[in-house]
Amino acid sequence: MEPLAEKALRAVEKGELTILPERFEKIYNHWLSNIKDWCISRQLWWGHRIPVWYIEGKKCEEDYIVARNANEALEKAHKKYGKDVVIYQDPDVLDTWFSRHDILFFWVARMVMMGIKFTGSGRKMSKTLGNVIDPLDTIKDFGTDALQFTFALGTAGQFDKEESLVKLPLPECWVVSKLHILVDTVTASYDKFFFGDVGREIYDFFWSDFADWYIEASKARLYHSGGDAVAIVAQTVLSYVFENVLKLLHPFMPFVTEELWQALPKRKEALMVSSWPQISLPQNANSIKKSENFQALKEKEVLALLSQLDLQNVHFTDAPLGDANQSVHLVASEGLEAYLPLADMVDISAEVDQLSKRLSKMQAEYEGLVARLNSPKFVEKAPEEVVRGVREKVAEAKDKINLTKN
Repeated sequence: MEPLAEKALRAVEKGELTILPERFEKIYNHWLSNIKDWCISRQLWWGHRIPVWYIEGKKCEEDYIVARNANEALEKAHKKYGKDVVIYQDPDVLDTWFSRHDILFFWVARMVMMGIKFTGSGRKMSKTLGNVIDPLDTIKDFGTDALQFTFALGTAGQFDKEESLVKLPLPECWVVSKLHILVDTVTASYDKFFFGDVGREIYDFFWSDFADWYIEASKARLYHSGGDAVAIVAQTVLSYVFENVLKLLHPFMPFVTEELWQALPKRKEALMVSSWPQISLPQNANSIKKSENFQALKEKEVLALLSQLDLQNVHFTDAPLGDANQSVHLVASEGLEAYLPLADMVDISAEVDQLSKRLSKMQAEYEGLVARLNSPKFVEKAPEEVVRGVREKVAEAKDKINLTKN
């Protein structure tokens, strides 16, 4: 309760929220300054008990007595049902509106804290203001499964809180974290007019991380998961990442990105007037490390993912295969190497040509980065963090080239 109470107090201190009449501000400040954990439901368990009595043996919806007290209720019951009637009072309590002395420091404080938590401002959430979500509308638009997933995840397809990010399965947590890093990096590059860096950063993420890895990994979740909940997680993350990448690319490619944006479901506005992706969103470094090093996955799952085979078709051996030279070889982790036989599966010469073209492109990018570092004008005049970033990209590009050659 304390973090919520502190924000509600600051809203009044900064003048964002006004308590009327002013004399009640002291009560508001007193309760929130000495906050204790309590049920913030609109219905208070210490409220006024519902003045309704039911008849034993009768249906509550059809037979009941409304009275000011138990004696009056019993008297009415005797007249209607006879002297042997047995009655019992409804155990529930009335809504806080029937306990008006409780309104300020329970109902108003609750509404302020709830408004700050879910809308970022001190305004209350209500149907009148139009800032609430009707679950029936959500079911109508997106389906029951999507609503269930949203409640379980604690987010409506957005991952702006650390708790919503860490609830995701490892592949989803990894790609969303990488996206958030990309948004921060690209936004900073745009602000400095480093448009070349922007293009490379978006391309690297979209091609290497999203297309090469996550889309492939999500296929198993979408088509072979055996349950709708897992598929919904993948669908939500795919949409979230793709939408944000379109926003990042829009200044470069306004026509294509707008066309793709309009083809997506539930578009209420054009991409060109949509908000820029939020920066400084949570990034789970642990999931990035685990995913990229395969340390959190079981060996068979790693190999099945890499080879796109069923687990039953993955076999372990203590020595390399006899036709290892005709196989794709990958070191998955220390002491674990994968061999994917290519005989009769792919055109090896065509694959070599494609790899050579990719290597040439990587080499050209590497040489371009090195040329920037060799320019005294760039090193002397560019900000230190920019020069450091280029040096890091040079090292990364060199590693990729060496890895591709080997």
